[in-house]
Amino acid sequence: MQTIEKGLNGAQQQRLREEGYLVVEDLIDDATIDALREELSGAVDQYARELYAEGKIPSAFSEAGFDRQLAEIDAHDTRMATELIGRFHGNNREGGYMGPAVFDLLSH
Repeated sequence: MQTIEKGLNGAQQQRLREEGYLVVEDLIDDATIDALREELSGAVDQYARELYAEGKIPSAFSEAGFDRQLAEIDAHDTRMATELIGRFHGNNREGGYMGPAVFDLLSH
């Protein structure tokens, strides 16, 4: 944890040690959040459409939008929501999702 703590002040370091997490306001700017939301929304929708095309779910639930699409799939069939998340994270030794906005966030 020393590497993480290097850029934190004393109070932040103490909070991190005691609570195991730390909220840092405005750590990621709005433009980056918007780019991530748009990119991840597209990825979730793509995976949902694949499940639908495979006949595993009755709808891709695209009309639900990013904030609700996965919840709608889960409400219909938890196993399919879990499969979608597995595709997103990468399973069967496949890499997980790494679009440009995600890569940008992780590399900067």
